[in-house]
Amino acid sequence: MKAYQKLKNATGMEVVLFPCNMLNITQGENGQWSHQQTLNIDYVGTHARYPSYAPVTCKCVDIWDNYDNNRVFQSLNKVLFADGTIDYLTFSCMHDDTPIARVGDTFMQGDLLFHTGMHGNVTGDHTHINFAKGTYKGYQQHASGQWDLINSTNIYKACYINDTTVVNDLGYPFKLYNGSTSTTLSPLMIYACMESEENLKCQKIMQIMK
Repeated sequence: MKAYQKLKNATGMEVVLFPCNMLNITQGENGQWSHQQTLNIDYVGTHARYPSYAPVTCKCVDIWDNYDNNRVFQSLNKVLFADGTIDYLTFSCMHDDTPIARVGDTFMQGDLLFHTGMHGNVTGDHTHINFAKGTYKGYQQHASGQWDLINSTNIYKACYINDTTVVNDLGYPFKLYNGSTSTTLSPLMIYACMESEENLKCQKIMQIMK
């Protein structure tokens, strides 16, 4: 996604977007370094302190670990996941050297939310991120000693990658949101509306229902 981007389905529900305009994964789920048995991923940008944005409208609900500057966010409402399910979204990010979010702060979809960084246990500038379905339930520790959110989900099941340049997706089956929906709704027309800082663009997509 890009700065200030907003995306909703036909009913006005926000669609979860990958929170950066670049997808360059450097360590994937169950990674060999620090992600064993977890659904965490790491990604980088083209420079230090690379920006990321709120994937949905959300509130900072916890600072789970000051050592890594871990911020936990929860969507204000239920949202549409990339696997077609509808639920609240919880996600966490860490390593930003100067995080802007404090507990209770609210961010609109597309707002600047965090940056890649070097705070904590790192070997280079990056973001460590984790997505979960449902409201925030805390963290779970695995036999490997590593942690992720309770009810964690694969990032490709959470996020669509509209307006994201793919550099390295590790072969994960990410999807683009095209205006269709896998909920029980069956509209003849789906409106995918994307709002930017300068204008409002709406693309009408016709669906022929048989």
